[in-house]
Amino acid sequence: MTAEETIGVSFQPFSRTIAAGRLSKDRRTFLAGKTEVTHQAAVAVAQWVLEKFPGGMTLTDDHGNGYQITARKMKNGEVETP
Repeated sequence: MTAEETIGVSFQPFSRTIAAGRLSKDRRTFLAGKTEVTHQAAVAVAQWVLEKFPGGMTLTDDHGNGYQITARKMKNGEVETP
């Protein structure tokens, strides 16, 4: 990957999956070779929220839509207590 190349991650509404891959120069479309990363992305977000925002977090996308994200770690189907 060169300094000009950018990696993008995006929700794919038709397949209802998350894809990652190299973006075009205008950063609006994926170049050939995007990869489905739904599970990896979801786990990474859950781990990130637990580590940085244990009580949950809110964020806003580029269109002004707000989201609240909380995560709880589970073991053997049960929520772990801190």
